[in-house]
Amino acid sequence: VAVQAGGGGGGGAPKPDALAHLSMPYPVAGGKEGEVKLAEMYAGMLEWQIFRAAQTPGPGAYDLGKMHLPKGGHFSEFTPKGYCDDDIKRALTTPGPADYPAPRMPAMSGGRFSTGNPKSELDWIELRASETPGPADIHLPRHQLPHGGRFSRANPKSDVEWLMYNAAQMPGPADYTVRPPPPPPPKVSPRCTRRAADPASAAALVSAPA
Repeated sequence: VAVQAGGGGGGGAPKPDALAHLSMPYPVAGGKEGEVKLAEMYAGMLEWQIFRAAQTPGPGAYDLGKMHLPKGGHFSEFTPKGYCDDDIKRALTTPGPADYPAPRMPAMSGGRFSTGNPKSELDWIELRASETPGPADIHLPRHQLPHGGRFSRANPKSDVEWLMYNAAQMPGPADYTVRPPPPPPPKVSPRCTRRAADPASAAALVSAPA
């Protein structure tokens, strides 16, 4: 079923009786006649959306009438106050320290300025130094000096003399006895390797003259 939607919401809209045969084709469980394909279900939903759009008025369906522009008037020439003007006004209306009455202080009788001469830092250092005892103010017991004695007349060896003395005490190459080298071992016949299993034959071959 083709439904045309009108832009002005007027006579182009179909009547509800013309769409009475259109029903929301939702499937019903348990019946073969109520089973509808998914494409047919979405097609029915689209037809209902087209019908609702045809019943809704559009922007051109309203009559706004003729708009009348205002006559006369001019731009404002008023100069508003800025932040600085607001600060000045607030400062003029805020009381200052001189606007508050000072408390009445009790009157003082007598008195005079001090004529004292206090010590400076250097004077206090000198006073502490004069009251601190020095090395000469401490009495120590008198030590007895040793009697007798004389300066040593010994002539100790120097480093070179000690090196010469140590070298003289160490033996040199000629102080060792060289022993002659030991005699070479006796030659063994090759037949000894073949008769290694027989100890008697091997001993006879070793003791045999070369």
